[in-house]
Amino acid sequence: RLVSTPATLPLPYLRTNLYGVNADSSTYMADGILVNYGDNYSNAVDDMDAIKSTNTSENLSSKTANTLLVIERRHTITSKDTIHLNLTGVKVQNYRFEVMAGRLSQPGLTGYLIDNYLHTSTPLNIDGTTLYNFTIANIAASYAANRFEIVFSQYGTLPVTFTTVKAYQQNKNINVEWK
Repeated sequence: RLVSTPATLPLPYLRTNLYGVNADSSTYMADGILVNYGDNYSNAVDDMDAIKSTNTSENLSSKTANTLLVIERRHTITSKDTIHLNLTGVKVQNYRFEVMAGRLSQPGLTGYLIDNYLHTSTPLNIDGTTLYNFTIANIAASYAANRFEIVFSQYGTLPVTFTTVKAYQQNKNINVEWK
């Protein structure tokens, strides 16, 4: 007798790849990290995570509890979650992040790539791919290891109670008053 078992769905993930951009606009993959999310994982560094081995050129990792990780397994996103990116070994040139998210979509969840040097916040496609181009200049803050982070927020609906609502026509407009 054959017993069929339901296929296990792949876990929600966030993969961040770092590409170098050459002067002729061609690219090369320099490094990357993976974050998996699941109810059975912990946000603490444990045996489910993989420690980053540095190389001689660009290094991208996530930094949790002062530990650099290349694969991080985190608990399911519930309200706020931040991935502190650690970027070292970069050169003065153009780069690109490719942030690929899968199965992260849930009501009210938004994600942003924060660039602490440029003070910008780029919305992430939380169930697809987001590209972010940036330049490393010969300025310390430009190549600071903690220049980037990914921040998620869970927004819910606020409870609202209307005590009165009035609508009336005023010229060609409709005015609405509510308390």
